Amino acid sequence: MLINLLEKYPVIAIEEAHMLGQVKGAIVQNNALVALSCTMENESGIHQFQVPISRIIMGSNAVMIQNTAAAHFLTTNGQTIENKMCVFTPMGDLVGNVTAVHISRDRILKGIHTESGYLKIEEIKNIGNVIIADSSPSPLSKEDIDEQKPIIKMYEEIAEFVVDPTPVDEPSICDQEETYDIIQTKYKYLLGKKLINTVTIAEQDYQENSIISAELIESSLKYNSILTLIMNTED
Repeated sequence: MLINLLEKYPVIAIEEAHMLGQVKGAIVQNNALVALSCTMENESGIHQFQVPISRIIMGSNAVMIQNTAAAHFLTTNGQTIENKMCVFTPMGDLVGNVTAVHISRDRILKGIHTESGYLKIEEIKNIGNVIIADSSPSPLSKEDIDEQKPIIKMYEEIAEFVVDPTPVDEPSICDQEETYDIIQTKYKYLLGKKLINTVTIAEQDYQENSIISAELIESSLKYNSILTLIMNTED
């Protein structure tokens, strides 16, 4: 299966019927696909978020998630392969820029595409903020060509969302000083604004027209619900 990183797939929450942002890259851990790296833009700037692979269905034109709670601002351990990431050989030759990632049906990274060709996983030496490859891209084998499609419905055999065994409302690890710094920098613009809809965070309802406080922002960060809060805040 091919994830074309040039497509800039929108990420859409079904329950809220809202586009959260766009896919930026694929996150792999021990060569297994674990999440998609995404970006969203609002009045405070550009924000990064991630969607665990167990919580998505990726169609030909969009990445669908059940609701905004499926997206996290938390960082997943692993390597991120992004659109236009540079690929070099150990001798310093530029191989090209990443255009797509090739993932097997059991979610294992098989290779990457660049403008100049295809690199198998065996040829990829290291992945950081650039990729180091042992050789120049090689032609695709017939087996690889048969397996890949230009645009693919990822895990199209899945009829419904797979529920991650980790509860969405499980608190994230974030000390009080770090939380205060995040609120005062990233989310200060939310303070004093009103909710345009009732939201539920950690099984507690916050009614429409409630004023957003630092405590509410802290709770939404703690329980991975900051996207829900942002989407239901007045402009």
